[in-house]
Amino acid sequence: LICKTYFKNTKTALIGPTILYLTPRIFAHSFFNLKDIPYMTAYTAGIYFLLRYLKDKSRKNTIYFAVATSFAINMRLPGAMLAATAFTVIGLDAVAKRKIPHQDIKNLPTYLTTTLILVILLWPYLWEDTLTKLIEITKTSANYNYGYPVVFLGEYIKPYNLPGYYIPLWILITTPPLYLAGFAAGVIISIRKFSRKTERTAENILPYIWVGIPVTAVLILKPILYDGWRHMYFIYPPITLYTAMGLTEIYAKIKDKKIRTTYVVLIALSIAYTGYWMAYNHPIQNVYFNTLGHTFFDLQQSFDLDYWCVSHRKQIENLLEKTNPSKVTVFIPEAFFVLQANHFAMEGEKQDLFELTLDSSKADYLMTTFRFKKEGYNDLGEEIDSIKVDGITINALYDIKGKNINPLTVKETLYKNIE
Repeated sequence: LICKTYFKNTKTALIGPTILYLTPRIFAHSFFNLKDIPYMTAYTAGIYFLLRYLKDKSRKNTIYFAVATSFAINMRLPGAMLAATAFTVIGLDAVAKRKIPHQDIKNLPTYLTTTLILVILLWPYLWEDTLTKLIEITKTSANYNYGYPVVFLGEYIKPYNLPGYYIPLWILITTPPLYLAGFAAGVIISIRKFSRKTERTAENILPYIWVGIPVTAVLILKPILYDGWRHMYFIYPPITLYTAMGLTEIYAKIKDKKIRTTYVVLIALSIAYTGYWMAYNHPIQNVYFNTLGHTFFDLQQSFDLDYWCVSHRKQIENLLEKTNPSKVTVFIPEAFFVLQANHFAMEGEKQDLFELTLDSSKADYLMTTFRFKKEGYNDLGEEIDSIKVDGITINALYDIKGKNINPLTVKETLYKNIE
């Protein structure tokens, strides 16, 4: 619906959602990420209702936007950036038009009151001592203590020490190249259009602020970030919007029919290849890296890979095929709860053949995604199986019968020894 607002054409508007759907990491996370994907959806819905409000500043649209804002805030406190986005867009539009936004000022009490009431109603924790608990939640959110290091550019770094280019670099190496090229073209074309006064509308300002407010907040507030850029997935929809703009504008500027046809075919082939890659590597599209990543980095050592441990399910099934009908006991040094979830999801017979343990001395095998020990566990046992994606080992299985390792030692020691 947002794309349709900008493109005025249903077929062209479908390019944006198609790009969003055929983004490997976003697609993968939609199956298991219960935080970032729903928040991305809620935030995008909020932007849609803001867009509706900018076109028709009625009381009804004010309330719709307030409802959307309250839902986003209830999912994550940074959902309040929707309000900041609205105020910024309206303010810049007023400056551009040199006109006081009387209607917006009139609607402000309705928006703030409705949003606040709904936030409290939808958040039972706030029903008693609301103000104190809001302050408490804000402080907790700002000072979230994530207890483990992040692998970035081959180094273990505490989350609060990550550089400002952490998010941009992750986006750059995990977004399909065509989408990056289209995004760059879309931004350049959009900036050029702003030279015309008729293009300086609130609707055209909105996508910039949609991205700009969160990025600025990250740079200034320096929140705790980890697991790639999943916490910032909610800024990906405007990236796809600009990508669609770039691709369609380039097409419109090509006059030669043969070149146009070639252009469309090349884009279709690129998108089709991304779709093929996703189908071939399902369900572990969450370890996708583009050509830039593979060319300039030793991905195996430079970044966190399958931090959600999605590949454990496949590794378990491979193991059971080899050991059936013998019962096996598996120890995992990271994300034990994920392995438990995979265990519960298995068929009854397979569950009986597979046992989890937190005591490595009782385990037959160690299964890892190298989260806390990039060099692997060859010092504890022989590697007998691995799962690879594009030549990168994302999961390995070790025979550790008779070995012993405290499951917390690796993580705690590593975290204490880094600056």
